[in-house]
Amino acid sequence: MEQIAIELVIKNSRNNEWEEDKLERNDLLIRFPQSVPVATSFLEMDYAEAWLSKAFGPKGAKWEVYFYYKENYDFGYAEYFFQDESVFDSFKNEIPNLYGVFAKGKKLKTNCQGEYFDVE
Repeated sequence: MEQIAIELVIKNSRNNEWEEDKLERNDLLIRFPQSVPVATSFLEMDYAEAWLSKAFGPKGAKWEVYFYYKENYDFGYAEYFFQDESVFDSFKNEIPNLYGVFAKGKKLKTNCQGEYFDVE
């Protein structure tokens, strides 16, 4: 998982996907005014959501996530939204420590191009 600029998500969107996503994003920003766009794998998202739930409670209370679209098989773009600045800051600081857990407990991260590398 890597923090990116929302402009990268917009630039890479296809077939007017961004127009629909923009409406959902605007609604989320009303309730959760701080956001962190990321390039991520689904397994990293699972780990991030488990970490957020354990640290700050269930999705929808203090945080929310919106997945934009896939770039390839299991890699794409998402945005995490937060009500509280302290939760927002905690998540941004935790991003380098978030990874996906694969078969037999192997820990991997993706970079912005969807390539995997070992955490340990």
